[in-house]
Formats: sequence, C-alpha cells, structure tokens
Amino acid sequence: MTSQVSAPGLTQLRALEGTRLELEALANKPLAHAELRQGDKPAGATLAFDETRTRIKTALTVKESFTFWFDLKDTKGSGAARRAL
Repeated sequence: MTSQVSAPGLTQLRALEGTRLELEALANKPLAHAELRQGDKPAGATLAFDETRTRIKTALTVKESFTFWFDLKDTKGSGAARRAL
C-alpha cells in the first residue's frame, strides 16, 4: 500500500482501475455536513468524522476516469463549500 499526500490545489491523480482510494480531508471549521460526490452525483461512500468534526475519512474504488469532490457545510450554517479533488 502506498500513501500520498496531495499539495493544496492539486486536483488530479492517476490510479489503476480497481485501486481502492482511502481519502482523508481536513477542514478549517467544524462540519455539520459532508458528502463525497463523483461528478454531479453522490458517491454513496460512508464518511467518518473525528471528534472535532474537522477531519473526514472515506474510501472508494476506482472504476473508470472520474472527478470527485466534497460538498461541505460548516456548523454555523454559512453555506456549502465545494472543494474539487
């Protein structure tokens, strides 16, 4: 298993079909809601939050070329923030 940390702003990666991606994301504010999206649709992945609700962990399997991102909402209700990956 290989681990890779992406630099801020890096939005592309290469992986072989069948590769299991384990994703960990860090928010700068506690989150009330987070959803992993593939393109315009929910990825259907389960997300796990840490006790501060600032770190998210999830996983997905590469099936074909796709884009993914997190749809986020903080606990103060300031609206959704989107971050493409």
